[in-house]
Amino acid sequence: MSTSNANNESFEPTMTISVYGGKRNDVKDSIERNLELTDEGFYQTWLSINVMKQLGFLFEGGVESSGGIIEMIIMFIFVALILAAFAFWQVVIFMIVLLVLALFSGGAAFKFVRGTFIEADHTKIDLTKLDNFVKE
Repeated sequence: MSTSNANNESFEPTMTISVYGGKRNDVKDSIERNLELTDEGFYQTWLSINVMKQLGFLFEGGVESSGGIIEMIIMFIFVALILAAFAFWQVVIFMIVLLVLALFSGGAAFKFVRGTFIEADHTKIDLTKLDNFVKE
């Protein structure tokens, strides 16, 4: 997530909080009440955003070579294989593991299907309010 501040520098979160098991609206109310963050400070998803950020290296920079069409096709095949492995891991393996855990936990593992992730600058959050947020 990138936003601009007064100095037009990109925002890099220094604190990440993961909340599993809560409804988005309940977590949103608690975030706004305790941490005073807006909607752009948190999101809810079942994909691993950190893994997706790490996949960004595939599309950064440029290729400076005079390779032929065969080398370019091979490069695109490797990129497609990496993205397919990511999709396989995020969908198939994740769902199989979740179903096995849900079977053994009586359904309690289903709370990990979707998490709410909060990213913020730790210097702008009052730590006493963070304690109240964690208690809720």
